Amino acid sequence: MKGKIWTLMAVLVVVSLVLGACAPAATPTPTPKPKPTTPPPTPKPKLKITVATDATWPPCEYVDETTKEFVGFDIDLMKAIAEAADFEVEFVNVGWDPLLAGMATGQYDAAISAMTITEERAKQWDFSEPYFVAGQLIAVRVDETTIKGPDDLAGKVAGAQLGTTGAIYVEENIPGATLKTYDDISQAFLDLINGQIDAVVADDPLVEAMVRKYSEVLWVGGLLTGEDYGIAVKKGAPEILEAINKGLKIVKDQGLLEQLKAKWIEVEAPAAITVGQVTDMGGIDDKSFNATAWNGIEMAVEKLGAEGKFLESQVQADYAKNIQQFLDEELDLIVTVGFLLGVDTAKAAIANPDQSFAIVDYAYPDCWPGAEPGKDCGSDTEIPNVLGLTFATDEAAFLAGYLAAGMSKTGKVGAFGGIKIPTVTIFMKGLEAGVKYYNQVHGTSVEILGWDTAADEGLFTGNFESTDDGRRFAESLMDEGADIIMPVAGPVGLGSAAACKERGTMLIGVDTDWYISAPEFKETYLTSILKNMHVAVFDACKAVADGTFAGGVYVGTLKNDGVGIASYHEYADDVPAALDSELEQIKADLIAGTITVDGVLGL
Repeated sequence: MKGKIWTLMAVLVVVSLVLGACAPAATPTPTPKPKPTTPPPTPKPKLKITVATDATWPPCEYVDETTKEFVGFDIDLMKAIAEAADFEVEFVNVGWDPLLAGMATGQYDAAISAMTITEERAKQWDFSEPYFVAGQLIAVRVDETTIKGPDDLAGKVAGAQLGTTGAIYVEENIPGATLKTYDDISQAFLDLINGQIDAVVADDPLVEAMVRKYSEVLWVGGLLTGEDYGIAVKKGAPEILEAINKGLKIVKDQGLLEQLKAKWIEVEAPAAITVGQVTDMGGIDDKSFNATAWNGIEMAVEKLGAEGKFLESQVQADYAKNIQQFLDEELDLIVTVGFLLGVDTAKAAIANPDQSFAIVDYAYPDCWPGAEPGKDCGSDTEIPNVLGLTFATDEAAFLAGYLAAGMSKTGKVGAFGGIKIPTVTIFMKGLEAGVKYYNQVHGTSVEILGWDTAADEGLFTGNFESTDDGRRFAESLMDEGADIIMPVAGPVGLGSAAACKERGTMLIGVDTDWYISAPEFKETYLTSILKNMHVAVFDACKAVADGTFAGGVYVGTLKNDGVGIASYHEYADDVPAALDSELEQIKADLIAGTITVDGVLGL
């Protein structure tokens, strides 16, 4: 039994060994091989575009005087385009001519500078889609009355920036005009203001900006052209052109372009204003004092869309009554004219501090020791709502006196006034100083009749209305030997002009150019002493319209063209060239202060 058992156990062992040998061996876990790594892609550098601009063209591109940074419509637009299309922009400020040349040679990637897309320019470089529609406008001085549109520029000098569509327009479309070109358009406007040229032709955003900057300038007529602004891109740079157009489309779609237009260009026009003039007793059509001031309001009606009206004063009692009528009508500006309205204007202005006033030939404070404000004088302090429009008329009268002394054949120059008030005697004082200075320079002894500054005495009619008195006083002076007469008496002087015409005597007008205001006596006028009241009144109206009006004192001088003398008209060929040259030097010396009226008179 045991034997059987052991035999069985041996068999089982053998079988288990066989089975174990036949079983598959255990497979070890393989070690994973590392996968090959791909380096991250190198980021593409951001596109950088160099953009040229001529930063002398507000409001599109110019240099901020405080921060010295480039600012303007075009600058903000280009920055917005760059942000929208995700590229960098670097601005380079260059002149207009170098900008055009640099774009033609590929020196700059692009240019944004209020640039009109033209067929000729498109041959030299590519353009973005248009982003603004502009046109040419004509700018003139505010006192210019003969230029209404392009046809009126024939025989005139028009300024424009070199190489611009403004210069092209003048050359191609205005026959008879003389074109003067500038590297910097700002200089053209300064020459316009100073009377060196007659007009400037430039893009309407720029002209409108200059009109806002300079009160001496306005635009006339409408747009002469329709032009698309575009961003210039150098030839052979499709990536740059595509990026700019992409950004421009986004800016347009988001409404940002319209926002930038509203910020920089589409300035809201001022509301129309109402202006009233209260005359002195000379009347609105005195062809002199009141008429010249009224011309300033007429300019405001034409140029600013103002409503203008006047009230004529027949007697001094009318001054306060007429001022009150305009106060009741709640006008935006009341203009009173003349020394005699000083007290009534002050009383009304003090009682109505929210009402704007301008007074011609007067200013505050005007009181003297012992004077009672509101009775003897207007105010012993400045009145904040009154702008006094005053004029250094003696400077211009000095020139007229020197001219008269040089032209007199009898050696006697006569003068008389209407009423003995400072705004009348200032003419006579300046005339006397000019005659005396001529005597000092030339060793002559020309006399002045009708006024003596040292004695503070002279001839006065006592009114500003009677032409009969004007004739009588002029004839009296001529009987004393005067062959040149200066009446400072408003319409009274027209009687003098008639007497001078009959006797073949010369006359010097005052306040305005009598050759224009009273041409029936044109052969008598040697010159006129100009007091540019119309410009000062217009400037006051404009200040009210644009919300910048402030009280104080304006003084018109030779330096700022507030006063001057008119041309010699029919005596142009009779005035010696040497005398005319001396007058130019004397004007310069008066402006510089090396000659003064008081100094010549020994005051």
